[in-house]
Amino acid sequence: MRRHELFCVRTVDIVVTPPLVTVKYQFGDQTDLGRLNRERHDYDDEATEYATERLEAGDRLVLGECEGDVVIYCWLCFGELELEYQRFMPLGQNAACVYKVFVVDDFRGRRLYPGAYGFMQPYLQKRGDETVLTQSWTGNTASQAAM
Repeated sequence: MRRHELFCVRTVDIVVTPPLVTVKYQFGDQTDLGRLNRERHDYDDEATEYATERLEAGDRLVLGECEGDVVIYCWLCFGELELEYQRFMPLGQNAACVYKVFVVDDFRGRRLYPGAYGFMQPYLQKRGDETVLTQSWTGNTASQAAM
């Protein structure tokens, strides 16, 4: 059985590390879900349906683009932690969770995930979120280094 490790950081302690390539980060919406596909982003119809539900629940889609191509995406939810697909645990107030992080293959290792944290930090602080949690598979050192 694969195991997850849980990571927590205070929003004021997020170290802003710029990516090694020029990436424009932004929040996405329902229209942007159509830009994510199975081949490049590991996104299929079921994932799009679930993403629509999460947008309606108040989660935020974060996208990073390089030359118009989505090269990273991740999701933010508030007051709960996604333990696994469609299974959440309450966290309480002032806490956010980053989940379903994906970097396209040819952009891995270019610090896109830390760059996304830098984009999210001011938004989370403005919301009053004091902590951010995320999880990764045990042994996923690249993902863990980003946190």
